[in-house]
Amino acid sequence: MSTDRPDEASRASLWVASTAPPSYERLAGDLEVDVAIIGGGIVGVTAAQLLQRAGRRVAVLEALRVGAQATGGSTAKVTSQHALIYRSLVDTFGATTARRYGEANEWALRDILERIEAMGVHCSLERFPAYTFSIDEGRRDDLEQEAEVAARLGLPARYVTEVPLPFATAGAVVFDGQAQFDPVPYVHALANSARADGARIFEDARVTDLEERGERSVLTTEHGTVTARDVIVATALPCFDDGSYYRHAQPGAHLVIAARVEGDRPDGMFISIDDPTRSLRWVERDGVTWMLLVGPRFAPGDHDTTEGFADLDRFAREHFDVRSIDYRWWNEDYYPVDLLPYVGRMNKDTAHTYVATGFGGWGITNGHIAAHILADAILGQPNEWAAVFDSTRESKETDSSPLASAGRMISAGVSTVRYAAARLVPVSAGDVEALQPGEADVIDLDGERVAVARDREGALHAVSALCSHMGCELGWNESMETWDCPCHGSCFDIDGGVLRGPAVQPLESKQSAIDQRARP
Repeated sequence: MSTDRPDEASRASLWVASTAPPSYERLAGDLEVDVAIIGGGIVGVTAAQLLQRAGRRVAVLEALRVGAQATGGSTAKVTSQHALIYRSLVDTFGATTARRYGEANEWALRDILERIEAMGVHCSLERFPAYTFSIDEGRRDDLEQEAEVAARLGLPARYVTEVPLPFATAGAVVFDGQAQFDPVPYVHALANSARADGARIFEDARVTDLEERGERSVLTTEHGTVTARDVIVATALPCFDDGSYYRHAQPGAHLVIAARVEGDRPDGMFISIDDPTRSLRWVERDGVTWMLLVGPRFAPGDHDTTEGFADLDRFAREHFDVRSIDYRWWNEDYYPVDLLPYVGRMNKDTAHTYVATGFGGWGITNGHIAAHILADAILGQPNEWAAVFDSTRESKETDSSPLASAGRMISAGVSTVRYAAARLVPVSAGDVEALQPGEADVIDLDGERVAVARDREGALHAVSALCSHMGCELGWNESMETWDCPCHGSCFDIDGGVLRGPAVQPLESKQSAIDQRARP
């Protein structure tokens, strides 16, 4: 077992670790507003700013910390180039929808830049071209065709044979005029702007129940309730899912490292289409050049993250002058079966509950678009992008999607769980005692699946091995020391506390059963 696991401080993203967050209030008692927003990422706070400025009374309920989850863990490329998406969109939906998707993301890029300037946000904003490249000569045609299709759709796309990276490539699609930034101060600036207009922003306010009562909805948290006419569920996957989005969006996790590097930084931001994929970008901060390197997508709960980080370390040191690797974290997004995000009403029968999910790893621009679509829907205003992202559409099957259909997605999730269960055997108390610090196992204890882990100080922790969302069996993430769900992407700490949804309830403790079993 590798002992090179990131400690607690280095598991935060570079963005989160280097930002001193503002102080947000804690909910204490009951509150009534016009709009309640679940989730304090880019979707939630952007929508809050828009709606509060339009005269609505808004409350944002963030389960943990504003801007510190999916948004704060992203590479924060502000771009309309989303790998090889446009040819697939044309094949699946036609040129009109593909063009509208590209136009929406180009608009989001411009609008975000205008907001940064207007608010005076210091967020390491830089303008760079965005490259999608391959090192495989056999993928050259794919790149050329994507560039041709994207240019025909009116996007700033071209094919190039020279890529400014320190290793050989087969070429790239490049979009000019794109951008990158630090997402955390940007989100805090939006939240502070919304607060200045009167919005209420709450942290440590996990919503555990959402009940519609006629024209009003009641949101329950540990510290009080919030009643609202309209509700936006701005979590990565809806935590209250009357639209069955777990059937249409697959969780995908990525490992990320931030390394101090020397030498000239490449002029651009990059993502490969190879196996394994690599995504790279750089940022200058306090005289230090940081390189962010992202690995391939994997199913949470079913991946050796220790080896995954080791692979990223090897790649970084092989190709760049790395001085140190200071941060190692993981992030997660949801990948729609037909490549388009789901934004709008929770379902066709719901008038006042809205969702935004399935950004496919491109949550900065897509999240910005989603916030505008949802704000306009609540305000009764038309939105030119709403039809493209319609959450109530019938998803189309495509061989280019993460899985070819919702049915296959469900089967894949079930297969993962069955695989995990198949390798389990009853484990005795003695075997549990043999676990070393940082190690974990799922055991059969008197007919129950129990997740047992030993922390770095040597203490044993035991919780139910079944996700509190829909009962899928969890897998241990050794590097992050978390229990992760391969079906729908929930994540729990070593004692079962919820770190990522869609789960809203902690795992049941099994500590007493393990302690009793361990007694002589």
